[in-house]
Amino acid sequence: MEIDRRFTLWSRAMIFQFARFELDIDRVELRADGVALAVEPQVFALLRLLIENRNRVVTKNEIVAQIWKGRIVSDSAISSRVKSARQVIGDDGQTQALIRTAHGIGFRFVAEVVQPSTVSFALPREPVSGEGPLPSRHPSSPRGSPMWPPAKNGTT
Repeated sequence: MEIDRRFTLWSRAMIFQFARFELDIDRVELRADGVALAVEPQVFALLRLLIENRNRVVTKNEIVAQIWKGRIVSDSAISSRVKSARQVIGDDGQTQALIRTAHGIGFRFVAEVVQPSTVSFALPREPVSGEGPLPSRHPSSPRGSPMWPPAKNGTT
């Protein structure tokens, strides 16, 4: 695979959107209407776990394994984190509009989630000192693809 040195690759962050919230995985940030909210690390991790597995119930054992790294914790510790997660996203144990309890089993994120595709694209860049000139495009090359490396006969 040939790399076009004229461009720098850039990837868009993984962001889950639901209700009026955005869960930004790369920035470890929860935003409401674009404003970052203060969220405890375990609460953020729990939201991420539930959202990434929203197609099924996440068991309490999975939550302990992922959030507490397998340490022994009480059911009340799990319930406390779930309650905090619900509060920060405007849900509660009565309504369960976003996080639903499967009694005796675990929890499921039930709100509609929009997950924009992770998009990678190239942005033009300047040559790095000592790198030499960047390659140019040849007009007759397919779809204007770069001619890199230059042809062996000295043509570009």
